Amino acid sequence: MNKMKVSLLVGMIVFVLGAVAYAGATTVVYVKVPFNFYAGTELMPQGEYIFEIGAMSSATESGSSVLIRNDSGTMASWLFTRPGTASLKSEAQLEFNRYGDKYFLNSVEGVGYRATLIKTKMEKEMQAQGVAKHTTTLVSGD
Repeated sequence: MNKMKVSLLVGMIVFVLGAVAYAGATTVVYVKVPFNFYAGTELMPQGEYIFEIGAMSSATESGSSVLIRNDSGTMASWLFTRPGTASLKSEAQLEFNRYGDKYFLNSVEGVGYRATLIKTKMEKEMQAQGVAKHTTTLVSGD
């Protein structure tokens, strides 16, 4: 019974923090991704996606989160990022790291802000194995 109460409390805290994070969502990026890719540990199929960057406070100090929706608007994934950086780009874009035939979402960049994702264990292992890394950038609206 106590485990259930703790689980419920943790779930409510996560929900409230998520609502606070997305109350200030300022950047939305629409991109057609022509290949399967990993968003965190989740393998996403190629297709049209909506990426939303949200921040609880100054995202360049505390980090942010990226909500990924498929083309029907259904939530596909929700990821936390490292503290972001200012961006001078005039177009929104995504950056992927490719190792062999595997693509990993690396960052989501809107006008004025870049959210960089935390590398997964799988991506770190591929780096450690010396698999060549290539970068692919997709611009919003492509």
